Amino acid sequence: MQDVKRYMSTVGISRAGSRKDCIRRALDIICNETRDAVRRKDSDTLFIKLHVNDGYRLGLSTHPDALKTVVEYFAGDFDHVIAGDTNLPFLRDNIYADAGEIREMEFSDMRDYDSIPLKLLWADGSEKPARISLLPASVFTISLSLPQIHECLAFSGCTENMAGCVVKNKKAFHGVEWWSRFSNKRAARGNRAANMNLMRVLNQAKPDISVLDFYSCGKKAVGISMASDDCVSADAMAARAMGMQYVPHLSIAQTVGLGVSKMEMIQVALDGVSSWSEVRFPVRPHYSYMNQIASHYRVPLDFRHPFYAARRIRRLRDMRIEERLEKDVL
Repeated sequence: MQDVKRYMSTVGISRAGSRKDCIRRALDIICNETRDAVRRKDSDTLFIKLHVNDGYRLGLSTHPDALKTVVEYFAGDFDHVIAGDTNLPFLRDNIYADAGEIREMEFSDMRDYDSIPLKLLWADGSEKPARISLLPASVFTISLSLPQIHECLAFSGCTENMAGCVVKNKKAFHGVEWWSRFSNKRAARGNRAANMNLMRVLNQAKPDISVLDFYSCGKKAVGISMASDDCVSADAMAARAMGMQYVPHLSIAQTVGLGVSKMEMIQVALDGVSSWSEVRFPVRPHYSYMNQIASHYRVPLDFRHPFYAARRIRRLRDMRIEERLEKDVL
C-alpha cells in the first residue's frame, strides 16, 4: 500500500509590497478551505475578532489596514459584519472606525450578545466562574491578530486572541493575581493554569479562519502574512519563524485535539516566498521564556517583575474599568 502523507491543516504564507496585498494573497492560498468553512458554518454574519492591546501603539494591536483588507475580501459573502474585542483600548480609542466606510459594520465588545458560563482554572487548583461570548460559536469568525511574545503564554497570536471572548471575570484567565508573579513559583502555576484556560476558551470559541498580520513585527519590517483554517497551525508556524521551538499551549492544543501544531502535519503553501529561510525572523523571547516552559527555577523571585508591571500601569487602570463593565453581563 502506498504511503500517502496526510496533512491536517493548511497555512498560506505570502509576501507582497503592502500589508493589504500580503493578507489578500495569504487568504487566496487557502480559498478552498475558506469556502468549505463558510459552507459549514452557514451564517449570514461575519465576526472579526480583533487583537487590541493598546489604542496608541499600532505595533501592539491589529492594524486598521488589516481589518479593512479582511472586510473588503469578505464583503460579498455576508449580510452583517461585526468587529470587536473586550479590551478597553478598543472601546475607548476605536482606531478602526474608518473601516466602517467600506461597508456598514458593527463594533462591539461582545457584552451585548449572549454568553454562557465558563470555569477558569486557578493556580491552587480551584475554578473561578466566568462567562464567554457565544458570538464566535454562532457566526462565521475570523481571528485577526499579530504575532507577539507573551509574558505568560510565551507566544501570542490568533489562538490567544480568542481569550478576548471572555466577557466576565476575564482577569481569572491568567490563573493568579498580577502582583503575585513576583514569585517565580507562583508565576509558573499561573502559566500552567493560563495554558489550560486557553484550551477551555478554544473549545467554546475556536475561529473558523485565522489571519496573522506579519507585515511588521514590533519595529521589524517582515513583509509577510499568514492565513489558515486552523489558528493553532498558523501560530505554530509563526512561533517557529520567530525562533521558538516550543510553545506550551500550542503543544497542548495538539494533544487534546483542538488544533495541529506538529510541523509534519501542516501543509505550507508559499506565495512570493521561495523558501522557509525567507520567512524566518528570529526575535528575542520574553525575558521569562525559560521560566514559562520550565517547572522549577534557580531563582525563587522575579526581581524584574515590579519594573515590568510599572511600565504597564495604564493597562492595570484599564482592567479596573473593564471589571466595572463586566458587572452588566448576566
